[in-house]
Amino acid sequence: MIAAQKLDTRVVHRYIHKEQLTQEQYDKVLAELPDLAEQGDFVDYETRFHEEAKAERDADDGSDD
Repeated sequence: MIAAQKLDTRVVHRYIHKEQLTQEQYDKVLAELPDLAEQGDFVDYETRFHEEAKAERDADDGSDD
């Protein structure tokens, strides 16, 4: 079994470069992960950021639009 810290996307290429993990091992682990896309929620961050920015501006202005 491969240690979870070696699979962290922020450092996995370091472990591959140091030959502590092969690309094939990493690819196999990724291929074995279940597809959980149907359980995810879509978040429209673009709209959310605009709404939050407007709310902050309105709060600074003291208006209730």
